[in-house]
Amino acid sequence: MSRKFLTGIDLDGQKATNVADGTSPSDAVNRGQLDALSKGLVWKTPVKAATTTNITLTGAQTIDGVSVVATDRVLVKDQTDAENNGIYVAAAGAWSRATDLDEADEFANGVAVSVGQGSTNGDKSFVLTTDGPVTVGTTELDFGVLGGSGSSYTAGNGLDLSGTTFYVSPKSGGGIDVDGTGVSIDPNFSGLIKRYSANVPDGSTSATITHNLGTTDVLVQVHEVSSGEVVECDVTISSSNVVTLGFASPPASAEFRVVVIG
Repeated sequence: MSRKFLTGIDLDGQKATNVADGTSPSDAVNRGQLDALSKGLVWKTPVKAATTTNITLTGAQTIDGVSVVATDRVLVKDQTDAENNGIYVAAAGAWSRATDLDEADEFANGVAVSVGQGSTNGDKSFVLTTDGPVTVGTTELDFGVLGGSGSSYTAGNGLDLSGTTFYVSPKSGGGIDVDGTGVSIDPNFSGLIKRYSANVPDGSTSATITHNLGTTDVLVQVHEVSSGEVVECDVTISSSNVVTLGFASPPASAEFRVVVIG
């Protein structure tokens, strides 16, 4: 059974040794864990907030729910023009890059910074994932969130990354729907090819086929069910949802099948 201490412990200059690896947020961290986590990382002075979207690099503003004013340090990581990403110092006018990350030799794959506040990025750390060499203001800079394992993540094409959560980001008008149940094709997408098939009604030389595809740009094919052979008949595109088939003699029940594509 562990012992609970109700007062502080004074080690009088001695080391705590043989400390097990911490596994919970309140556990002590041993030197081996700390070295493994920080290996290869170049830590910069922490920032107050980090962006979640493209911003204007000027004046006081609210970023990720945080009020940012002059002299506050901000990690800018979501600019449309990614060469403008980096660590900035806010100002009443134009912002400037922080002096610890404004020269080419200060950038390296492994530059890391912790974020103090924010509804999305608060208490997270980010690492620069762009390979050097870097030309400041020209090279596109990408920052990924640094996980507890030391891994960083960057959203690829068609994805967005918010904190540690990836989201599908479909192209506007591209025919993809995203909701709480998953990703699907928009059934109303204008570029989607649809198909209707059914047995041709019997008993009449004129057969009305209601396909409801919503277009007159359709291809119609009729084939004999027993043999699979394609049958030539009269085809009239009556409307955007109906085609009419004409036969020399009335078809028998389930003799023919029609396929409409459009």
